[in-house]
Amino acid sequence: MNYKLMNSFVKNTFIPNLLNLRWFLNYIPLITYVILAVFISLFIVNRTTIPDGYNLYWFGPFTKKLRITLFILGLISCYSESKMKLIICFCYYILSYETYKHGHSWVLFDLFFVPLFLSKNLNLSIVINIFFYLILIGTIVTITLDLFDFLPKFPSGFFKEHQIRYNLGFSHPNSLGLMFMLISMLLVLKVKKMNFWCVLVLAILCSLCVILPKSYSSAAIIFFLTLFSVCKIIFQNFSFDVSRRIIYFFAFGVLACVIIGTYVAAFTDVLKDLLTNLPQSLSCRFDFGAKAFYQFGFSVFGQEYNPVGTGAILKGADPSTYFVVDCLYFFLPVFVGIVPSLVYLFLFCRGVWISVNRGNYALLFILIMISVYSVSEYLVIFPLFMFAYFDYNAKISVSQN
Repeated sequence: MNYKLMNSFVKNTFIPNLLNLRWFLNYIPLITYVILAVFISLFIVNRTTIPDGYNLYWFGPFTKKLRITLFILGLISCYSESKMKLIICFCYYILSYETYKHGHSWVLFDLFFVPLFLSKNLNLSIVINIFFYLILIGTIVTITLDLFDFLPKFPSGFFKEHQIRYNLGFSHPNSLGLMFMLISMLLVLKVKKMNFWCVLVLAILCSLCVILPKSYSSAAIIFFLTLFSVCKIIFQNFSFDVSRRIIYFFAFGVLACVIIGTYVAAFTDVLKDLLTNLPQSLSCRFDFGAKAFYQFGFSVFGQEYNPVGTGAILKGADPSTYFVVDCLYFFLPVFVGIVPSLVYLFLFCRGVWISVNRGNYALLFILIMISVYSVSEYLVIFPLFMFAYFDYNAKISVSQN
C-alpha cells in the first residue's frame, strides 16, 4: 500500500472536500440541538441523587466526547465563515482546556462555546424550548420518582433552623430551588406576551421554592421575575423613550455594585450590621469566600478544590470540616483562575451589551438576576445557564421588550 499517496489524498483532497460540503453544514444546527438536549439532560441527572446511589463512571468521559463533538462542529462552522474565526475558535478551546486542566472546570466551554461559534444558524426559540421542556420534564420526573421511592435518599435529610428542607430527589434542596428558578427564567423568555396565567405560575413557583426546599436565594430571584412580569403587563401598551446609555449605566452599575459589595462584605466591617440580619446560610457565603482567599489565594489558571458539603456530612464526614465556597465571585478567581474569571466577566458583559442593543430587556433582566444570584451560588457556571448567552448570534430572538 502506498502510504504517501494515501496521506496526500487525505490531506489535500478528503479533508478540504469534507469541510466544504454544503450539505453537512445544513445538518450542523440539527446535530447541535441533539447534543444540547443530551448535554442538558445529563446535567439535570447530575443534580439528582442518582449519582449518590449509582456509580456513573461514564458521565465524565461521555460529556468530554460531547464537548469534543461540539468543538469539531464549531471548527467546521467557523471554517465555512473565515480562517480568522477558525483560529479564534481553536484558541478559545485551548483556553477552555487549560482552564479545565488546572481548575477542573469547563465553565468557559460549557457556557459560551456554542453561543459564540455555533449559534449563528440556530433558532433561539428552539433553543429556549429545548432548555425549558427538558428542565421542566426533568424536574417533574425526578420529583415523581422520588415520591415513589425509586431514587436514593439521604437518611437524615436536610434541615434549616430545625425545619425540614425537601430535596425531592435532587442532590440538595438548593438544586430543587435551582430548577424552579430556571423554569421561571425560561418561562419569562419563552412567553412573547406576558399574561395573568404566566404571573400566576411564577407566583406558585416562588411559593413552592419557599415551602419545599426553603431555597430563599432562588425564591428571591423568582419573586423579582414575577414583579418584572407584572410590570410588563401593566406597561405593555406604553412606550418609553429611554436612552440606551442610561440602561447601560444601570445594568453595568448593578453588576459593579454586586461584585464590589461582595468583596467589601467579605473583607471589611462596612456591611457588618446588614450581614448580621441576614440568614446564616447566606452570610456564611462571605466568610467561606474570605477563608478560601486567605487559605488558597487567587490563582492564574485554577487549582484543586475539594469541598466538604452537606452531602458529605450526611454520609459521615466531620461537621467541623464543612467547607464549601458557594459565592461565584470567590469560586472563580480562587479555584478556576484569574484569567478564566476575566474571560467569563468579559463575555457576561458582552451578553448584557447585546441584550440592550437588541432591546431584549427580558434577557437583560435575567442576566442582572444571574449576577445577583451568583453572590450565593456558583451554579451559574453550569451549562444549564447556557441559554442566557444564545442571543450573541442566534437568528431569531424571543420575548422582546
